Amino acid sequence: MIDPKEILSACMDAHEFGQNAGSSMAKPFMSAIPDLSVASSQNASNLIGHVQQVGGKMLDHMTNIKNSIDKQVAAHQDAQQRQKSYDFNVDMNDLRPTDAVGFPQEMPSNFFAPFKTGK
Repeated sequence: MIDPKEILSACMDAHEFGQNAGSSMAKPFMSAIPDLSVASSQNASNLIGHVQQVGGKMLDHMTNIKNSIDKQVAAHQDAQQRQKSYDFNVDMNDLRPTDAVGFPQEMPSNFFAPFKTGK
């Protein structure tokens, strides 16, 4: 079964890793900006194009991660929906003196029984 705490922990670890990686990759770029000279509009266009390319690759990676998680969640939910429930199986031997007949029929007799014996 998927544990929400594990998913949250993995997401937080991935977020922290992304923040650290982004910070470490940005340091050389940010330190070079004060001395950066863009001699022509073509150079500026190339620089912006490379930044967009990196952003696009990061978005692709995040999209792939999201799709993978969606597939795993869908598979887990499908397995849960296909799992046979024995809650209302009348032939199931569950150590009661009578056969199980399901919640609506059993509730009055089992739930209210302690109150009826006090008369």
